[in-house]
Amino acid sequence: MLSLAVLASSWLGEGCASRKQVMALQKEHATLRAKLDTIQMQNRQIMDAICVQDASLRERRATMDYKISQIDERVQMVASTIGQSDSRYAELAAAMEEINRRAVSTDTTGAILGKDVLDAAEADLTRGSYDLAEERFMQFLGRFPVSTLADDAQYGLAECFYGRQNIRSHP
Repeated sequence: MLSLAVLASSWLGEGCASRKQVMALQKEHATLRAKLDTIQMQNRQIMDAICVQDASLRERRATMDYKISQIDERVQMVASTIGQSDSRYAELAAAMEEINRRAVSTDTTGAILGKDVLDAAEADLTRGSYDLAEERFMQFLGRFPVSTLADDAQYGLAECFYGRQNIRSHP
């Protein structure tokens, strides 16, 4: 375009341009116009491609945002489930502890309730009624096997067996 302006100014400065010069100017002008049209068409094609890419990117972004929100919802559900499981585990642990506590307290209660049986067995042992004492010690152990007094009953059984041996060894 610059060469056309230089050429035009030089011709105008000299006066009139010849027909050949005007034709050359027209030809160069047509060439430049064709190049400009080609550049404008390429520019439109580039802009169209950019618009297509932009639309594609926006669609992908929307899809990703949707998928991320779904994943977030699932993570929240898993976290809630884990929280519920933790809570349930804590409840079960507390229930197990209560069961264990009751087992120990039942053991004590059982010992108290069975104390009369144990006392009667010990009285029979003291009187030398080894068979009756053995029967009562076994009854106590059958009803209260984990009692804190179970070892006393087992010791009483051993005393019964020992007492019978002394009777048999001393005529």
